Amino acid sequence: KLFGRKADIAVLNSGGIRADVPAGNVLKDDMVAVFPFHNKLVLVEYPGQVLIDFLARQARRPQPYAGAQVVVRDGELESMSVGGKEIDPNGTYYMVTIDFLLGSGDNMRLAAGSTDVKYTQLDVIDVILDYLAEEKAAGRPISAQVDDRYVSIGERRN
Repeated sequence: KLFGRKADIAVLNSGGIRADVPAGNVLKDDMVAVFPFHNKLVLVEYPGQVLIDFLARQARRPQPYAGAQVVVRDGELESMSVGGKEIDPNGTYYMVTIDFLLGSGDNMRLAAGSTDVKYTQLDVIDVILDYLAEEKAAGRPISAQVDDRYVSIGERRN
């Protein structure tokens, strides 16, 4: 909604998530404790091969992401997909992330290989708080769900 197009994948970094969300009623202060940094949202455009390379790195050191599935078997990457479909190396994909990760933040360097970056002046916490307010106003509870975005089968190799 912020960028006028749907992102294929969203990526944060586990170092930027600083607390657990408590069960039950959640206060604004609880969410600010979870996301205390003033990281701005960005939309990054990638060729498919760059996204494939990024997800392959996720197999070794996963960070919080949504929209993709990575399957690792015995420590080796077995498969990956975005939106339930195989990634086209020649296709174009869009990632929502934070400005901190575009440079050297957590060594992710998400600007590398990008073909376009659209910046906002919106902090990730502000967007999350707006989303939570919309869901509350609509009477929809927020609940955590376990999914299969990262699946590890067998033993991990070092």
